[in-house]
Amino acid sequence: MNSMRLIKWTICLLAGILFLTSASAWTATIEVSQPTHLTVNQRYDRNPSLINDGVNYWLFYTKGDQAAPAVRGQGGYDPDADNYVVYYKTAGTIAGLAVAGEVKLDSSETYRPANFDQRVVSATYFNGNVYAFVSSGQSGTDRGLYYYEYSGGSWIGPRTLIADATARGGHVNVTSDEDRVYIVWESSDGSSDCYTWDGASLNPKVDISDGNMPKITLFTGTKGVAVLYVVNIEDGTGDIEVFQAATDPQPGFGPHSTAIPGAGLYDPCIFNDGTNLYVVSAPYIGAEDRQYLMQAKSVGTSATWSVAKTVSYGGYSGTAWWEYWPCAYHDGSDAYVFLTTESDDGPFYSDGEIAYIKMDWDLGNDHYFHIQNAIDQAVSGDVVNVAAGTYDEDVQISKGLTLTTAGKAGAAIDGGIWIKDLHTFTNPITVENLTIENGTGIDATHDYGIKISGDIGAGADQAIVDMHIVNNTLVNCGKTDDVTTEMWWNAAIFFDVNHFGALGSRYDTYFLGTGEISYNTIVNNLGDPDQRTQLGIGVRSGRNMKINYNNISGNVAEGIHHWGPVNTTSTGNYEINHNTIDLSGWIGDRIGNNPRGIWSYAPQSSVSYNTIVSKWIGMVLTYWDDTYWGGGTAGPNYSLTVSQNVIHPPAKGAMSVGLRISGSNSQITDNEIYGATDNVSGYGAGLMFEGGGHPEWGERTECAHNTF
Repeated sequence: MNSMRLIKWTICLLAGILFLTSASAWTATIEVSQPTHLTVNQRYDRNPSLINDGVNYWLFYTKGDQAAPAVRGQGGYDPDADNYVVYYKTAGTIAGLAVAGEVKLDSSETYRPANFDQRVVSATYFNGNVYAFVSSGQSGTDRGLYYYEYSGGSWIGPRTLIADATARGGHVNVTSDEDRVYIVWESSDGSSDCYTWDGASLNPKVDISDGNMPKITLFTGTKGVAVLYVVNIEDGTGDIEVFQAATDPQPGFGPHSTAIPGAGLYDPCIFNDGTNLYVVSAPYIGAEDRQYLMQAKSVGTSATWSVAKTVSYGGYSGTAWWEYWPCAYHDGSDAYVFLTTESDDGPFYSDGEIAYIKMDWDLGNDHYFHIQNAIDQAVSGDVVNVAAGTYDEDVQISKGLTLTTAGKAGAAIDGGIWIKDLHTFTNPITVENLTIENGTGIDATHDYGIKISGDIGAGADQAIVDMHIVNNTLVNCGKTDDVTTEMWWNAAIFFDVNHFGALGSRYDTYFLGTGEISYNTIVNNLGDPDQRTQLGIGVRSGRNMKINYNNISGNVAEGIHHWGPVNTTSTGNYEINHNTIDLSGWIGDRIGNNPRGIWSYAPQSSVSYNTIVSKWIGMVLTYWDDTYWGGGTAGPNYSLTVSQNVIHPPAKGAMSVGLRISGSNSQITDNEIYGATDNVSGYGAGLMFEGGGHPEWGERTECAHNTF
């Protein structure tokens, strides 16, 4: 940002009002991808500039003199009051800049002119040499224009191009062709001027407009006719305006278009891909002290521009910072935006750093750097597309939307997802195609990879919207616990939307259409084997719930635990089918942990086509004792279809019970159960019927064609 610009727009920014919005009023797709950080240190880096010399990329930026920590607003630090030294990196690829070492342009420190803040650098490759032009940011007593030159060997400079006594200015930006360098410079009155320089002689300035913060791009296009385009901020309206001129020692600029309308816009830049023009700007929200990026694209080089969409948010979870001074580049294949960000490599407020984002998403959509930002800005029904990368976040969702990778492989959350207040959603919720790693600490009590919760309160059964938790991979989720914690309250995936009635009776929630937890892979969720820990999937109630085609291995306690409806008058379709559960990773023979492949109380269930490896019990389909919740009666599990399951212990092992069941009007057919010879219980049974003191609970149950 710029102090002069801030003064000009004080009236427009009173109360932090910004006269344009980026949130859609209709269902939309929102994109998420991560920036690549190019600097990580404790000084203030800012104002990047990128060039290519035909072989290597050169990234220039300025670094503040203030010793660490240089965090804006902390300890009285103000980056606009700092003085700066030029640094650069070189690499054969843009991606290589992330690991390239930074180099200090020594003479920019040793010979920096007195009282010259040297805040801004803009570079170009011209006549075989690299030039780095430097200017003030409209602060300091020396506001001249200087440059450094590199022709191989060592840097020369600073050389004075325009002395402070001749003309004074602020932000500078340059480009070049084979004949000259084109320099746009913000004059001391905040207007935009253009100079041309052939390496020896500087031509008189050309007025562009009374707008400020100019930047320039050279457009050649397919016809080979070169055109200069300059973008700046219009002084009266605050619009981002574009001007054009033919290449010439004294280019005559005229109006082209308004790229982004509105007040409160800062730091515009313009670039092209040989066909289209692009503008990136950094709006400032005064009430929040937040600055973020947005972009718009022209149709060819016409005066028609797309509606501006966000690139970043400029903050995270209530903490605001600045993301500003974009510098964009197109390498012939892809577009990149380099920026200053006040966050380190993650969603944390810090000193200034340099980063870039590859603009490879649909530019017709809003975009954010962090998943939580996208979710917060989404409206019910939106789709959030997450690009590849590992996102260090604990994500909370409180609206019906789709969180997906949409075919983009490799998106992982190092944390967890909490879907809160599902009973209030008006649109379905879908979480799919993600990897969830190390899911701990989502709430203050327990650990989960994905938690779905809601507190309906007392009353009759209640419908909720569809839910789809599908095709996710959960690794090392919910590993911590203590001995006082009930084991089913830590899970890789946990569904807990239910409510209670009189005498503690717990009523059912049911899906209007389908609730499914399917096609997920859950691995290595191993807690302390001496404690009661860790489910693969835990489900409280949830009529019409489908738990199918999951692959679960490495859990300590249970693969799937499904509480059915405690209200025994509930009817509904439940499926636990085609799951593969391997509990052979359970450590030791600890009866207290009671590892089970599947434990379900749900009536009218299909529990079929599952493969279970267990050291203790393969499957428990049993009655629910409602008195556990303070009143009510016990009721059986009934109308079960238990078919085509394969249950056995690990190789060279044994288990106690293959299938333990209580349920009238059930069919137990075509199951293969072996290895239930004995473990540590003193007995072994392939199939165990139980009635909890109610013999009638086993009535009219068919048991046929099973193999033991």
